[in-house]
Amino acid sequence: MSQFVEFTKLVLRSVAHWASELKRDVTALWIGSRDARTPWPSKLLAGLVVAYALSPIDLIPDFIPVIGYLDDLIIVPFGLWLTIRLMPDELMAEFRRRAVDLGPRPRSMAGLLFVGAVWLLAMIIFFRWFEQRFAVMTAHSFGA
Repeated sequence: MSQFVEFTKLVLRSVAHWASELKRDVTALWIGSRDARTPWPSKLLAGLVVAYALSPIDLIPDFIPVIGYLDDLIIVPFGLWLTIRLMPDELMAEFRRRAVDLGPRPRSMAGLLFVGAVWLLAMIIFFRWFEQRFAVMTAHSFGA
């Protein structure tokens, strides 16, 4: 039993360390997306990833079983990894140092607006599809 407890503590410490690095890197990329020295492809991708990561709402809501957490567990870390790979090493090291000095992570109104716009577009497409589908069913069901 003692080995299990020690193993569990080790895993929890590893996950906590990974999560703190993830938060630091999101903040570092936020800084990098606003820095003039950042190459434009890195700046564009960093802006998109950070806007999504800092958005208070998710593209896939967490209450949807299993897939609701995919964005938190796969999409955001993959986007961070890809952006960090595109970022020059010396700049990324500087942005990480500045992120540690900055403290709590910022919020992204741009991320909120982006995800909100995606949801709004999805709802419009769904309702238009539903309206066409329902209209076709109504016309056929009344013999028109």
